[in-house]
Amino acid sequence: MWKGHMAYIELIDDNDGFIAVDQIVTGDRGPQPRLASELEYVAKLLESPESAKAIRTHAETIINSWANGKFDRLPQVTGDIQFLNAMLAAVRLATDPWTAPRAEYNRLTASLPLSRRAMAMCDGTPENERVFIRGNHKSLGTEVPRRFLEAVAGREPIAGSDRTSGRLSLAQSIVKPDNPFVARVMVNRIWQHHFGRGIVASPDDFGVQGQRPTHPELLDWLAKSFIDNGWSMKKLHRELVLSNTYRMSSNLEPASEEKDPQNRLWHRMPIQRMEAEVIRDSLLMISGRLNPAMEGPGPLPHLTEFMVGRGRPGSGPLDGNGRRSIYLNVRRNFLNPMFLAFDYPIPFSSMGRRSVSNVPAQALAMMNNPFIIQQAELWGKRVLSVPGRSPRDRIVDMVETAFARTPTDTELTELLGFVQEQGREFGSVDDPRVWANVAHVLVNLKEFIFIP
Repeated sequence: MWKGHMAYIELIDDNDGFIAVDQIVTGDRGPQPRLASELEYVAKLLESPESAKAIRTHAETIINSWANGKFDRLPQVTGDIQFLNAMLAAVRLATDPWTAPRAEYNRLTASLPLSRRAMAMCDGTPENERVFIRGNHKSLGTEVPRRFLEAVAGREPIAGSDRTSGRLSLAQSIVKPDNPFVARVMVNRIWQHHFGRGIVASPDDFGVQGQRPTHPELLDWLAKSFIDNGWSMKKLHRELVLSNTYRMSSNLEPASEEKDPQNRLWHRMPIQRMEAEVIRDSLLMISGRLNPAMEGPGPLPHLTEFMVGRGRPGSGPLDGNGRRSIYLNVRRNFLNPMFLAFDYPIPFSSMGRRSVSNVPAQALAMMNNPFIIQQAELWGKRVLSVPGRSPRDRIVDMVETAFARTPTDTELTELLGFVQEQGREFGSVDDPRVWANVAHVLVNLKEFIFIP
């Protein structure tokens, strides 16, 4: 039924380096096997010991070139690919004549570097969609040509969509310099990340039902700067955090509060509570357990005995192997209880802005959650691991680590008194439990989870 249509094809190279296509065969019954011809090719090369030695030498040359990024001898690529295919066919067999090339192939391919993923694709035959009358896919209405949003670009079809699907043209239309919508939304999200509220307070709705920007000229200026800087988010982050607005104090001034009680005009820096994931990562950082490795599979969520239900996965480690929160495996029916206490969004739909609550469950989580207690104990052991320091030096180091400031005289006096009291209870101020308790006290201060 699709005869005459173009096929959509993806080619994925999992072995880092060179990708080549010998042929692509389509049909109802799939491609025909070529194993016999490949075996004949190998058998011919194995007719004598000299030929067998030549196989090993040639295979080593090809694969070493591949491993060193020099697999670019274009006139010979077809022959090399055919040769490797024949070797692969021999590797799959267990009969004696192919034992030597199989072992050599396995040895050589094991030396290849770690794989990277590459993909090539081509566009399929473009198709217009029809209107589904009352949402029923069996009741089709008029055909609608492929185009950008009518409210933005009118009814004109996308340029070139008569020959292609129009996906590339659509992407180019979205990010072209004279279309400020995407840049405004992106800038607003990044502003919200740093300031707690966007210039447009409804980040998911820039339409007539959304809230109006408090500073429309600033939003447009930032959007234009964002486009002019090549859509560089790094430059935008830098521009915002170096601004006077970001560096303002969060202290209240009665006169300004009276005129702008909701701080809509940004007369001060708002106090922000960290997100659940940032709180977890901060705990891992101060305890020394944070694993900075990037990418890779995410660890399963740690499940308590109370987390039961359909599709219950195996339980992962309590600290997620120290991986950053962004890499944690998310199971919608088994969400992290600590995350939920700190307004972690339910992963059923997108959420432009999280709610920020202040409820007793948060204090109870910081006091009793097994993960937090575990990290406090690790932090205490880490403090004790440096020999020759007095309790005072340890306290100063812990406060600086937790809050990026030195302790006040009052804090220092109270914490030293707490250490002495704990030392009497456990028999020594060098008992790891003493410093685990100090660590637990510090992470339970509001300043640990709030950005002033």
